[in-house]
Amino acid sequence: MNLGWKLALTIRDDADPGLMDSYQRDRWPVADLLDRSRSDSLRKLADCYQDQLSYIGCNTKECLGLYALLIRLDGFIAWASDNSSDGSEAIHALSKWLVVSPKQ
Repeated sequence: MNLGWKLALTIRDDADPGLMDSYQRDRWPVADLLDRSRSDSLRKLADCYQDQLSYIGCNTKECLGLYALLIRLDGFIAWASDNSSDGSEAIHALSKWLVVSPKQ
């Protein structure tokens, strides 16, 4: 929806310069990383994607056998881990769902 009106104004030449540049900024963050294990590797990974990803380290009583979840803002679970993760599987999932590369 946000993109639609921005494109319409730009196509009609009624948009302020830089309007389309704000699109990415308006979309962030695009996912939550829920980390029950409070893994250092997942925390560092989230820091690399800090503009796109919210990191939530938590303790839960009932975990259903899961240690970490990558949850898109639409509620879709893009990745889940049933063990303490080194982050490599999460990196693969993030590369599919996030628009830009992580900050180094």
